[in-house]
Amino acid sequence: MTFKTKANQIAKSFHNQPQYRHYRKYVLIVLTLSLIIIACTNTSKLKLSSATHSPTDNTVLKIWWDKGFTVDEDEAIQQLVSNWEKQTGNKVKLSFYIGDELPQKARRFIQVGNPPDIMMSSGAERVLNPHLAWEGKLADVTNVIEPVKNLYPEYALQAVNYYYNNAAKKRSYYAVPINQSTVHIFYWRDLLEQIGRSERDIPKDWDGFWEFWKQVQKNLRAKHQKQDIYGLGFPFSTKASDTYIFFEHILEAYDVQILDSKGKLLIDDQKVRQKIVQALD
Repeated sequence: MTFKTKANQIAKSFHNQPQYRHYRKYVLIVLTLSLIIIACTNTSKLKLSSATHSPTDNTVLKIWWDKGFTVDEDEAIQQLVSNWEKQTGNKVKLSFYIGDELPQKARRFIQVGNPPDIMMSSGAERVLNPHLAWEGKLADVTNVIEPVKNLYPEYALQAVNYYYNNAAKKRSYYAVPINQSTVHIFYWRDLLEQIGRSERDIPKDWDGFWEFWKQVQKNLRAKHQKQDIYGLGFPFSTKASDTYIFFEHILEAYDVQILDSKGKLLIDDQKVRQKIVQALD
């Protein structure tokens, strides 16, 4: 049984439930348990390892999920899955993994022909999903997206899920977005108030913005007569996603477009390269 077949069976079991119309009110449940992003279509060509299989592989839905930053996050997903098991009669094995570990683990299990049926991984969006979609190893979830497509902003669908399948020679939806994050800069409003400043004083230009916070820090230290550290800094790492995401923020600040509207890489363009150098400096 290929994972695409299992994905179709799951979808049918859900839509055949008499309470289906009631569930439309809870679209997050639909999307979460329809997040079929791992579907190997060439398992017969892969080297299978009996050590990684169990007799219940074809009857139990395997879900891998990013481990939350708080216990409440994990408990909420566990409760959601438990409710879905009771409502549908399906069995689920839910496993949580640390974010950076999950894409690597998925890649290993794909190689031995035993991937999960459903996986929610923020890291996979960048490092795994596009490659698997290109290779034709993900289940097409267009039938899940279409009924609720109007609930999503168009850029979310394009940016996250509309991948190209080189085997099928077409683009399609191979993942269901269930959350959206933004790059943000955090500051304490009450610290500004302590030195008689407010949000209205924060400059809108990039360089002025950071110079403002340097001065605020000096003023705070002068007022309290102590060298408290008011966290001002950028994440810096060769592997963590925070560095990658924040660098995108900096590129945006310097109006650097590294891709054109058709997805072509522009870093060989001298004007673009110069802007990247400026941003790095």
